[in-house]
Amino acid sequence: MGLDGITGISCISLIGFISGGRISFQHYLLTSSKQQSWASVPGGHNISPHRRKAPNVKRNTMRLLFITILLVSFIPVFSQTEKKYVFKRTEYKNFYSPPPVEKFDTITSSSIRIDINFYSRHFNNPYYLPGKFVNEKYKNQTVSVWRNPNGKKDYKENWENTYTYDSLGRIINYAYSGCYICSSFPYNYSVTYNAKGQISRIHNTINSKNMFKFYYNDYNDIVKLEIFWFDELTVKIELLN
Repeated sequence: MGLDGITGISCISLIGFISGGRISFQHYLLTSSKQQSWASVPGGHNISPHRRKAPNVKRNTMRLLFITILLVSFIPVFSQTEKKYVFKRTEYKNFYSPPPVEKFDTITSSSIRIDINFYSRHFNNPYYLPGKFVNEKYKNQTVSVWRNPNGKKDYKENWENTYTYDSLGRIINYAYSGCYICSSFPYNYSVTYNAKGQISRIHNTINSKNMFKFYYNDYNDIVKLEIFWFDELTVKIELLN
């Protein structure tokens, strides 16, 4: 049986032996080499621990070598494979050149999902997102989080984030009060879900300035993002592969 064949059997045992064991290799070797007890053998004769030391060290060295080889062999199993994703970005409103303008972006990533956070991370759209969109703990609740919970609840000195959840614990609205002292503007986004429970639209309800529409493939990956400004399509980002 090759290394690939023993991966499923030996990998868990090996990791448990190394990371979950109560002794380290160094401690094991040290303890074995310093044993002072006598070992009985058939015939009533005893073998001195000094005479057993060399075979013990040899066995321990071979065991350490074998485990090291296994560890090196298992590295590809635990490492994530990076993949190249190609996107086409079409800009319909561009100050420097007439629309539309097409650009192609190649992104190398180990992400296994092309979700809303992927687009936010690589394309900065949507720029403002909550930490997570689902928390069943807050079903049918609105949660308020102040930057300084012990400070004065005054937007001139403090600022607030609010999150509203539906009956399934999904965020349907998230807002930010703005910060006067740091010159950051407020926002108030409503979130719409499709029949599959996927985020289909995020819309800034303050002045209706920007809106994001998401389109999915059969694997729940977002394959197209449309960005609107005052109900006018300005940017479209499409996954090509």
